[in-house]
Order: sequence, then C-alpha cells, then structure tokens
Amino acid sequence: MTYSTIDSNFLVLMTADCLSDIVVINRVLGKRIPGFREVWVNDGEELLDYLERVGKFTDPLSSPEPNLVLLADSQSATSGLRTLRIAARRGYPRRIPFIFLSENAAEDDERFAQQLGARFLLPQPIDKLRFDDQLSALKELRRRAA
Repeated sequence: MTYSTIDSNFLVLMTADCLSDIVVINRVLGKRIPGFREVWVNDGEELLDYLERVGKFTDPLSSPEPNLVLLADSQSATSGLRTLRIAARRGYPRRIPFIFLSENAAEDDERFAQQLGARFLLPQPIDKLRFDDQLSALKELRRRAA
C-alpha cells in the first residue's frame, strides 16, 4: 500500500552516512511515497543547520522543512546520538519523525535514541523488510504524505 499516488512535496532529509544504504532506502521510500524528494547533508552538524535555517539553508523555498529525517552515523553512534540530542532539545523530533540508523544497534543505543525522540533505530546495513514494516507503522508519515 502506498500513502499517495505521487507526492513530490514529501521531503526526506538524510545525512551522507546513509549512502551505503541508498538503494534500500530509495526502494522502500519509493514504494511507500512515490515521487518523494530527498536532500542529503554531509553530517549531523549540517543536518542541524538545515533544520535551523542557518548558512546555505536560510531560504525556506529551497530548504523546506522535511517530512522525515534519516539520521545515520556509521563512524560512531555517539556522534549521531549527539546530533539527535541537540535536535531533541530544539523540539524537532516532536514535529518531524526521526529515524536513527546505526551500525552499532545496541539495545542501550536504541533505548537512548527513542528517549531522544527517534521513532525507531535501524541497524545498518538496512534490512529492507524491517525498514518497510517500520515505515508502515508510522501513522504520522501517512498523515504527512496525504
């Protein structure tokens, strides 16, 4: 089931650490939200700049608020969790669904990421079926894509 026929207004903001999983991410999102757009940022710091409209992201027309954030950190979960902690302090995970992708999918990291507002933690490399199941469970994703 897809959320809409074509939704080119649905924007997914992703950190560049997701690149290793780009094929899986794009297939699953494309199935769920045909025509979605993606914006890639280099790292967690740039992701926060995008959300805060800082630097090259000041124009809301060229840098609209995303409908979904995929925050990955393949170097170390600490850096990604730090970014998530800052985003949580600024209230972003309450407005925008965050999915935390981590090579270190330890139970403690998953619990901490969820406490910070991530909807769920996905281990990397991404399992296509698990990602699809978790996306389908996000009611707010359906609402945003409608």
